Amino acid sequence: MKRGFVSIIIPAYRDRQRLRLCLRALAKQSYPSSEFEVLIVNNDYLPFDMPAISRAINCRLLHEPTPGSYAARNAALRVAEGDIIGFTDSDCIPAPNWIEAAVSRFVRPDAPARIAGHVELFFNGSKPNSVELYESYFAFRQAENAAKA
Repeated sequence: MKRGFVSIIIPAYRDRQRLRLCLRALAKQSYPSSEFEVLIVNNDYLPFDMPAISRAINCRLLHEPTPGSYAARNAALRVAEGDIIGFTDSDCIPAPNWIEAAVSRFVRPDAPARIAGHVELFFNGSKPNSVELYESYFAFRQAENAAKA
């Protein structure tokens, strides 16, 4: 399998604790860390220091003061070096084979233009509240979202 260089983009807004969990998961990827970069975009007008775990993987901290995750993602896209671009959020915990599984799809002759993986939700309590329940049914229709142009 031919491997491509991957850029993972993470918009972050005042969420250092969950960002640390996300970065720990990225540091444990089965895909070689020399073959991907992580672009963390601070989407706050206040600066913040990069979590120490970021030293374990190829991370860069960017700053985009314009509000919104789309502005943050676009700022990272301007400097991303990857042939393949992956998006996650600071409150996500990617599976250990997340990058490798995505790359394996994109190096095929019949490679899709985009893919979206399964999102497994976790809730604050033992039972989801009404908002969490609504999201679990309607918010993450990944196949439909990936099919949209």
